[in-house]
Amino acid sequence: MKIKPLFDRVIVEITKQDVSASGIFIGTSSQDKPLLGKVLYVGEGLKNQDGKLEPMLVNVGDSVLFSKFSGVDTILDNKTVYILRQTDILAIIE
Repeated sequence: MKIKPLFDRVIVEITKQDVSASGIFIGTSSQDKPLLGKVLYVGEGLKNQDGKLEPMLVNVGDSVLFSKFSGVDTILDNKTVYILRQTDILAIIE
């Protein structure tokens, strides 16, 4: 499915999932740490007060760190993804 986020929104897929020492999956609802994900789609950005388009700081393929309480989670192509504002992203991992 092709999807295009609007304005300054990005779509991120979680890339790191935690498993306990005994092999039990630890769901994101029981974690208090930020999530690591890969940017799948990027919007075109927001217009500033002068009407000029502000460029996005993240690009498709970037690894990012974001708070588990930010954005909206949804299912896209049988994968759970998050739709976030660019300002919800805490850091780009290089």
